Amino acid sequence: MLIGRDDVTTNPDRRKLQDILTGSEGEKSSANEKPRIVVDHNPLGIKEAADNKIDLVLCGHTHKGQFFPTNVFTKLAYGKQGYYGYYQDGGTQSVVYSGAGYFQMPMRIGSNSEIVVLNIL
Repeated sequence: MLIGRDDVTTNPDRRKLQDILTGSEGEKSSANEKPRIVVDHNPLGIKEAADNKIDLVLCGHTHKGQFFPTNVFTKLAYGKQGYYGYYQDGGTQSVVYSGAGYFQMPMRIGSNSEIVVLNIL
C-alpha cells in the first residue's frame, strides 16, 4: 500500500494518517502482508507514521540544510530523525534524503544533491 501525503506545513488541515488507513487495506494481517509505505514531503510526519505502524516513510524537504548556517537551524527544527538519513522507530523505517534541488538560493555548500535508490524486497 502506497500513501502520498500533503505537506503538513502547507496544509495543516490534512487528513490524519489513521483516518486514511481506516476502511482501506491499512491493517496488516496474515492475509495481507503488503508493506505500507508513506511518501511525505515533510519529515514532521515520521512520528505519526510510526504510531500507525507504517513500514517505510520516504521524505525529502530538508535539503540537508543546503548550506551553512541554515543546516544548523534545519537540524534544530527537525531534530536528528527528521534532518537527514536512515532511522528506525520500532517497526517503522524512514529515509530522509537531501534531494537534487534547492530552496530559493541556487547553491549548496556541505550538502550534496542526491537521488536515493531503494531496493524493497
